[in-house]
Amino acid sequence: MGLVPAKCPNCGAQISVDESKEAGICQYCGTPFVTEKVINNYVTNVSNNFDGAVINVYGPKTETMLKNGKRMYEEESYKDAYDVFTQILNNDPDCADAILYRGLCAAWQSTVADCRVFELDKAYKSSFKIAKQNFGNTEYYFSFTSDAVVLLSKVTSAIYDMYMRYLSKMKKTATVNTLLGSASGISINAKAKENCFNGIHNIAVVNYNALMYIYNNAKNIVDSGNQFKKNFLIIAGNAVVYLNEAKKYKSGTDDTNLLDGLCSLIEEFDVSKEQEELYGLEERFVQELLRYNKKMNNETISKYKSLIDKHPTTLEKIEQERIKAKGGWATWSTKQKIIWIVVAIIIILAWIIYLINI
Repeated sequence: MGLVPAKCPNCGAQISVDESKEAGICQYCGTPFVTEKVINNYVTNVSNNFDGAVINVYGPKTETMLKNGKRMYEEESYKDAYDVFTQILNNDPDCADAILYRGLCAAWQSTVADCRVFELDKAYKSSFKIAKQNFGNTEYYFSFTSDAVVLLSKVTSAIYDMYMRYLSKMKKTATVNTLLGSASGISINAKAKENCFNGIHNIAVVNYNALMYIYNNAKNIVDSGNQFKKNFLIIAGNAVVYLNEAKKYKSGTDDTNLLDGLCSLIEEFDVSKEQEELYGLEERFVQELLRYNKKMNNETISKYKSLIDKHPTTLEKIEQERIKAKGGWATWSTKQKIIWIVVAIIIILAWIIYLINI
């Protein structure tokens, strides 16, 4: 006769049962049970071994609430979902899924005046930490964090679009006010720029923090799988896009440390040309990186040399973009230049003939 751990199917209490008996009664709530079932219930819902790590699997009540909360999230009922995930955390403060999704729900409720991305930033750090403690450096940890950054990409892209629409609206308002002779046109535009800088810069930082937290807490990230690397490359590229956009609205902005951190991460993946999709995403990252640096001096090229050398045509493309942006003769194609010269000669000859005939 031996006592083994089990879990009551009614109150969820952890109990000890005599495995030699077919049935028993819970000492906490008085519910009768079948011994084999409550032992299996304990094994399934309380503790499992996963690749050397102890995994705490959520109980039936938490699982049901999680499903309801995620369903509301998918239906874009973010306020209701936020409340459900809060209820879960009141009972189970270490539920990584609830922490993550509550942060996502907060971010989706952002407005121009109240950007809630730092609630998301805190949620990502907490949920990743718990996932690492529960699952260790396993495939499940990589899967959890990879899925999480995909969700991060969606919400931060939506917030970015919100600020772009806001800025566009403010620019139109400022233009109209200026045409009408209103002095408020300039101040509105300045306010729009400040709002856009703060919001867009913040989502760039949150993207960066999420990636670097995983990077700094994971081993063998090179062997994490192509899907994991793909998600990371997309988020890293997005982060630099946001930094580029934010820089337009506030002069003197310097995010060199963030860029250098992202570069270290990308170089760690050691993407090869044979990995076409990953190689293309890495090239996009390099392009955004070069766009951030307005002046491509030797120091900048030397700093990012390893990435630039892997994508030799990227530097030329960015230089052409800069020339085109400046406008003027240098941006014209050879055909355009020839046509312009021919037209100019014809006009000059026509003018000379006109003067002679006079």
